[in-house]
Amino acid sequence: MKIMHVAFILSRILLGSIFIYTGLIHLTDVEGFARAVTAYDILPLWTVNIFAIILTWTEILAGLSIVTGVFLRVGSLVTTLLLASFTLAISISLYRGLDISCGCFSTSPEGAKISWMDLVRDLALLASSCFLFLYASITGQNRWKTIPGKYFVPALSILLVSGVMIFQMHTRNPCENVTMDTINSHRPFPSASILSKRPVQGICEVLLQVGDKKIAVYARENFLITGELFRKKANLTTEGFELLTSRTFRELRGEIDQAVALRYTPEGDIRNTLYMFSSPDCPNCHKALIDLMPILDETNIELKILLIAQGSSKAKAEKIACLKGDLETYLNEDVMGKEFNAAPACEEGEELLRRSTDLGIRLSIKSVPVFFTQDGLMIIGSNIEAVERLLKNGDPQR
Repeated sequence: MKIMHVAFILSRILLGSIFIYTGLIHLTDVEGFARAVTAYDILPLWTVNIFAIILTWTEILAGLSIVTGVFLRVGSLVTTLLLASFTLAISISLYRGLDISCGCFSTSPEGAKISWMDLVRDLALLASSCFLFLYASITGQNRWKTIPGKYFVPALSILLVSGVMIFQMHTRNPCENVTMDTINSHRPFPSASILSKRPVQGICEVLLQVGDKKIAVYARENFLITGELFRKKANLTTEGFELLTSRTFRELRGEIDQAVALRYTPEGDIRNTLYMFSSPDCPNCHKALIDLMPILDETNIELKILLIAQGSSKAKAEKIACLKGDLETYLNEDVMGKEFNAAPACEEGEELLRRSTDLGIRLSIKSVPVFFTQDGLMIIGSNIEAVERLLKNGDPQR
């Protein structure tokens, strides 16, 4: 009986604190909670707003009932019914394959996505709630005057909820509730879309695609800053765009491999792959290739080259792509003379150039050479020393 008595008190603290906490989270952003409910696509749209308001106050009142012991059986019965409905909603959503945030402990659409762990958690809480209701009903310990821990449980629950909320205030992701609606409420950006978000110095860096331009803004829910952000002479905005380019490169890597015009493969076991965007009329690119080949041989790293060219160099780039990936032929000045210039282009070369030019645009490459590791780390320019450090140490700075 002593074990059951302890379990009864712990269940009251756990369940009551959780329901008070989630109710307060939802109360601070009822509109965001309504959006989270809408994402489950279970209720008719006209009922969502009123449902979100009623559910928020029900969570708070049920939690207070459990921790204080006032109408304990009613409170535990309500939480049992709520947890049963939450479990059913998550089960249906997982079965349907919906990629949505839970809306449980956060109202942000960027919050943690629903998973089987949410289902396991709700089932465990459901069992705890059923135990509370049954234990209170069987033992009669359901009145404030006779309930065990009538002062201790509420005090500890208040401390627990307060501590969690204070901790969340200081550790909360500043990007959590930053959306295009938030941004446009401060300054309209017509037809803009969010490319990426990341916390920077306690605020949210948002990279936007506005027409054919990419811009950075820094926001929280109640303000917006435009322009570049620096910290100790380091341009954090440039760093943000480089991270975006690296992420985009990783997403496009399959397409990039299909657009390779030239390659160099050292003898032996290949450890890694280096990608290079180049142009036939770029003298720095040509020199970089010559300087790079001994490093590739030493590190056993394969080089894949994509060509970007416009105007008069476009026809030359198309012919180079017809070399079937032979980099050594490309670097041979005797072969790449008048006879080569007079040769016709091939359809395959034209297609490869079209693909690589499109990829260059999507990666925001404005000049060449540009190097990428297969993990998306980028070096702009013909700094072969930095490329060598990157290949050997994984860091262009060391």
